[in-house]
Amino acid sequence: MIIIFFTLSNEVKLFYKKIGQGDPLFLLHGNGDSHEDLEILGEALSANFTVYLIDSRGHGQSSHHDQYFVYEDLAEDMDLFINHLGLKNVSIIGHSDGAIIAALLAMNNKSYLKKIILLGITLKPEQMRRKWTKWIQDEYEKHGHPLFRLMVEEPQIEFEQIESIKIPTLVVAAEDDVMELETYIRVADHIPGSELYIVENEDHMSYVVETDKFAEQAKEFLSYN
Repeated sequence: MIIIFFTLSNEVKLFYKKIGQGDPLFLLHGNGDSHEDLEILGEALSANFTVYLIDSRGHGQSSHHDQYFVYEDLAEDMDLFINHLGLKNVSIIGHSDGAIIAALLAMNNKSYLKKIILLGITLKPEQMRRKWTKWIQDEYEKHGHPLFRLMVEEPQIEFEQIESIKIPTLVVAAEDDVMELETYIRVADHIPGSELYIVENEDHMSYVVETDKFAEQAKEFLSYN
């Protein structure tokens, strides 16, 4: 295992761990989480891929915890990081916020991307189920933290925008996820050639965070041509 702090050209410092061997696979965590939440999944995939477990800006041991930023900033961080390393054939498994980052990179047709897996993505805050929007709004009003502001106001992705994604994409939703299943079906319908996988009897976090429940499904999708 390699553990590194790396400062990007935009002065953002990212913390990451690198494990395994094979084509590069980035695991991007959700809002308020860190690389640690995806370590078990990463370890399960490290026999087949070189896994990069990264703390996004404002999370974990990476920098800029209290500054204003938007999802496009987080996507730019990953773009700068991948380009600096000169990586090709990069696949990304993104959970929640990580899925938004992966989608933004794919919408911009980054040439280094091979495949993406979008776990519990959201396109707009108002598409979330009421219990999630209420919890996020309540927490933001109590703490005013930039991470909660991010979820209150963003993302603002239109269905038509994700039609620009041209690489193989797996859209994944838990049976009890942040959006209704019908919305995830629409997401998959708008990404050309994408696949949709519904994880039964799970919620937004339970099949991803601190577990390898999704490892075999991920490996299957990432490994076939």
